[in-house]
Amino acid sequence: LSDIISSSSCLSVLHYNIQSLINKIDTLSTEFGNFEIIAFSEIWLKASISSTDVTIPLFHTPERKDRVEDGLGGVIVYLKESLSYKRRNDLEPKNIECIWIEVLLSQSKHILFGVFYRPPNQNSTMKCRSVALTGTTT
Repeated sequence: LSDIISSSSCLSVLHYNIQSLINKIDTLSTEFGNFEIIAFSEIWLKASISSTDVTIPLFHTPERKDRVEDGLGGVIVYLKESLSYKRRNDLEPKNIECIWIEVLLSQSKHILFGVFYRPPNQNSTMKCRSVALTGTTT
């Protein structure tokens, strides 16, 4: 990474297990707005909540992956408007709460950023090995 990020410019990243995003979004945008990439796990959002309801000023519309079954869990990523990126859906298995983002620093320099949440009651040792080896889950 040292050759990608010079001493004159750094990429600031924050991850926080938020345990419900919707009621904290104003405070979080004030407290963490200086970071360039913000990732939250356990966002507890349902499909009925629009991404526009949880935007942060000066950030792209967030990339999110909600847990469908019960409205708990889930992950979300915010990237500053000054960053170019693409979401890597090809790296995201359906039933794993994760988001992969490829940050485009320049034409030849990219960073792959991922955020994951594994519920405490889920035994995913074998599942994670399967994803790492084959790119699919069983």
